[in-house]
Amino acid sequence: MAKAEVTGRLVSLALRHEVPLEDIIDQLIDISGGEPLAWKKTMIKSIPDAVGKVLREKYIDKHLGKVMYEKPFERFDDEEANKDT
Repeated sequence: MAKAEVTGRLVSLALRHEVPLEDIIDQLIDISGGEPLAWKKTMIKSIPDAVGKVLREKYIDKHLGKVMYEKPFERFDDEEANKDT
């Protein structure tokens, strides 16, 4: 379970710091570990590999190469956050 959690945390951190999704996917795909298993028409080599392939399928492949996601939130500094208090 730790592998899944660390993968999710690092992907989340990378997206919050505006790392392009394509770069994240490229880093995750083909990481191997454990026993591979068949999924759809591909082999899953590890949890990170599976996450990368799902992200690619959901956000890249289904939209003909166009990344279809929005930033989860806009960044602001602490001073701006405390304006109303």
